[in-house]
Amino acid sequence: MDKHGKDQVLVWRRSYDIPPPEIEDLASEFNPRNDPMYEGVDKDEVGFFSTCHLITLRSYFLIHFECTL
Repeated sequence: MDKHGKDQVLVWRRSYDIPPPEIEDLASEFNPRNDPMYEGVDKDEVGFFSTCHLITLRSYFLIHFECTL
């Protein structure tokens, strides 16, 4: 929040189609690549790990949903 300001963070959190900037530090604890939940996922092929917003999540969900039904 210090880098971008509270108002901009609220825009990212409340928006559907405005993604936050990518996390520049790949070693950051906030980088999804370092989350143990995604340990078995190929991080170079999944765009989810660059930045995430609701449109991205929706597209991944729909792909998975359509492939499993």
